[in-house]
Amino acid sequence: MTALANGTARTILDQAGRSAFLASLDETPTVGAGLRVIRGRINSAAPGTILQGAGFTITRNGTGDVTVNYNTPFNGVPAVTSQIEATAGGANVAQIQGGANAPTASKVRFQLVNQVGPVVEDAVFNFIAVGLL
Repeated sequence: MTALANGTARTILDQAGRSAFLASLDETPTVGAGLRVIRGRINSAAPGTILQGAGFTITRNGTGDVTVNYNTPFNGVPAVTSQIEATAGGANVAQIQGGANAPTASKVRFQLVNQVGPVVEDAVFNFIAVGLL
């Protein structure tokens, strides 16, 4: 949380020395201003595994193709970002699908692509979805 003191922005820390924003990510999926954050770390290899995160399930559609289903839909389509964890010669892009598979308030679909091929392949990736409650 940021507060103004004498015209200067200052971060308010909790007893553990974390900012209120970081503490909220550990303890609750809500952040100020009516926003909700869902984040996760996923291994897309069969059968598909949630390594970290809560508030969602996953569906493995095939090799390197995963749908994240939010347990509680957002109020509108959230902003989503993703990142592949680096592997030697492996998938290097977590593409958010569009068209018929475009993100909705209740899900987002990723394809994990090795651009050298290009080929879709399994990998560990991270995502963050931020949207209205």
